[in-house]
Amino acid sequence: MLKEKIDFKTIAIILLCIVVIILAFCISLLIMNNVNKSSSNNTETTETTEVKRDEYLYGTVSKLEAGKVYFTTEDGEEVAVDTNNNNIEIGDTIEYKVNDKNEKYGFSLIKEVDGKKQSSQIYEYSVTNTTTAKVENNTTKKTAYKASEEEVLEYIEQENNTYSSLNNTEDNKAKAKDYFVTLIDFIFYDKPIKGRTFKELSKSAKRKVIYYTLKIDSIIDKNIPGYKDTLSDSYKVAKNQLIAKYTDLSIDVCANNKDLCDDLKKDTEDLKTSLNITLDIIKEIYNEIIKPSGTAGIKKLTEWYEVWKNA
Repeated sequence: MLKEKIDFKTIAIILLCIVVIILAFCISLLIMNNVNKSSSNNTETTETTEVKRDEYLYGTVSKLEAGKVYFTTEDGEEVAVDTNNNNIEIGDTIEYKVNDKNEKYGFSLIKEVDGKKQSSQIYEYSVTNTTTAKVENNTTKKTAYKASEEEVLEYIEQENNTYSSLNNTEDNKAKAKDYFVTLIDFIFYDKPIKGRTFKELSKSAKRKVIYYTLKIDSIIDKNIPGYKDTLSDSYKVAKNQLIAKYTDLSIDVCANNKDLCDDLKKDTEDLKTSLNITLDIIKEIYNEIIKPSGTAGIKKLTEWYEVWKNA
């Protein structure tokens, strides 16, 4: 009888030890799970605040000097940019980008006119001077702004109207050259205008952008002869590439939309006159650009002729 009691006590103690071990194991698992969750949350927070390459950010104009505008970025850095824009005021919003080397570029002035956001380019390429001065009240981060294709077309049309009236001065020559480079970079090198890239546009909108580009190049070249002289050859010879691209897009647009095709024919007639384009010139461009691409053929050449012959 005594032996049975001793055995029972022993078994009870063993069971109690097992329960304690199991509880300790469960508590350990719970603690580890909470630690992992905390670590995961910290990682997610870090990722959401990281600035991605080519993300649009915003700053606030803090100081103005002759030929320069100073603005404070979202991380408190003061940046100075060259500009001849006289429409900037302290407190205005500046839109800019940052690449993977933390270099800033693509500066635009954002204003609201009649309740609508409008932007105008300040400087497209480099910063002339930067400091690392920190401020205590950093600006609040805003959502990246991407314009619709209608806004992009409206912006380019407005800029064309501005640049078409420039007279022949050294300052205007530099402005015109920068604007032409902006359009070429937008079309061929995937640089955005108002947050949207050329490849994101519809074929009809792409064709219209190229029309505006060819048109303004022709007008500026008459008002300011030789304004592209200091550009690299890739920009100087862009005209034939633009005409080729315009022609291919015109064929696609007319094949799918009669209303858009009617508008297209008016633009093509305008270009044909202002650029002095003949069918012989079209054939030269075709032989220069299309033949080497391996897509040449009688049918394609005929389609090219149709675009310009019927304008």
